[in-house]
Formats: sequence, C-alpha cells, structure tokens
Amino acid sequence: MVTVYPNPFYNTISVSAAETFTHLILTSEQGVALWAKEYPGGITNTQIPVSGLPQGLYYLTIDGVTFKLLKN
Repeated sequence: MVTVYPNPFYNTISVSAAETFTHLILTSEQGVALWAKEYPGGITNTQIPVSGLPQGLYYLTIDGVTFKLLKN
C-alpha cells in the first residue's frame, strides 16, 4: 500500500509505502513530465519539493500506479 499526502498539497508531496518502490514521475494535467526520480535499490519513503509549481491538477505515478493530486 502506498500513501501520498497531503492532498491537496502546497510545498511538498510526501510518499510512504509498505513495500519498496523504485520509480516516481510527476506530470501536469496535460501529461508533461515535470519531475522524475529513480531509486535503483528501492525506498519506502520520500518527499518531493513542489513549491515552484502553480495551482492545478497533477498526477504522481509510482511504479505504474497513478495518484491524482491537487495543488492549492
């Protein structure tokens, strides 16, 4: 199970998982990749800095599972 919080987010997106994950991609509502990170060894927790993003709808994909997020 993966938890992505807070939603809506402001300056940081936090990700916490019961099992390791290796790939994260943050995309805009239009499908443009804005941020991506690969963790070859796998991790269970991370934070994504997003303070420079404008308000709107975003998608965070973690190892093929996509979460819909809103920035206020």
